[in-house]
Amino acid sequence: MSIYKLQTESKSTITPFLVSKTEAAKSLGVSERTLERHLKDYGIPYVRFGDRVLFSPKALEAWVDGQCKMSQPKDANSEEGALIDGKTQLD
Repeated sequence: MSIYKLQTESKSTITPFLVSKTEAAKSLGVSERTLERHLKDYGIPYVRFGDRVLFSPKALEAWVDGQCKMSQPKDANSEEGALIDGKTQLD
């Protein structure tokens, strides 16, 4: 195997440190236009590199994890608690 092939093969396995707006939008499942609109409104992390806007895949993943919301169980003592024969389910 030649040195050129080894170098080419090793380069293809390198995970990019920063990705383009197109790649970031694709990984988030939104259009580039939606990504642009929400950059500042939602605090999506980005890096300005000259006149380019780039994204760190690790920072995007951390941002998404921080955006996840867990559903809260309904409080049996609240008005939203389910009633059965005038009693909450937990009574």
